[in-house]
Amino acid sequence: AIAAALAIVVSMAVAVVGGIGLMQRRVALVDLREGAGPSDARFAQLDDRAVLLSLIDLGVRALAGIIVVVWFWRAYKNLRSMGRASRGTGWALACWVVPIMNLFRPYQMMKELVRESPRVRGNEGAAATGLWWMLYVVAFLGGRAVSFFPADTPDWTIRNALLRTVFVGAWVLAGVSLLVDIRVVTEQPWDVKADV
Repeated sequence: AIAAALAIVVSMAVAVVGGIGLMQRRVALVDLREGAGPSDARFAQLDDRAVLLSLIDLGVRALAGIIVVVWFWRAYKNLRSMGRASRGTGWALACWVVPIMNLFRPYQMMKELVRESPRVRGNEGAAATGLWWMLYVVAFLGGRAVSFFPADTPDWTIRNALLRTVFVGAWVLAGVSLLVDIRVVTEQPWDVKADV
């Protein structure tokens, strides 16, 4: 759980730094459009920084995703060992990669983990889980959708940077909500020794 939480925090931090870079690039583009833009060297520097931050962000998100999925699988395996899981432990891994199902099954299984934790027992903890999943899907799909639009004009590039920054914000809020769920699931006195 500590590794998953740390991976989420690092992913959020990298996303925030990337979002700041996007906004700096957006400001430079707005200035350029209004005739007071940065020098070509400064603009090239902002572009190079944006590419570097995007690559770092991609790598960190991929690593964080693997760590969180491993935590998710271990937590669900514990729930299954207590006889309180509705699905097999294989679904804790498969739910993330099976097309279409990966849009709803991880949410259902996390909700089950939270609902079955000894402190929550019921639907009281479902709010953070619902918020996490909604923001995660918005950030993931929205970020991908924006990348398909051509940024061939300064105006669209400015809008693109703003939209990407909004999706970074959704990603960070999703991370905070996921941290709440991880804490609820992990820091509970389970009936058997937890291996999360």
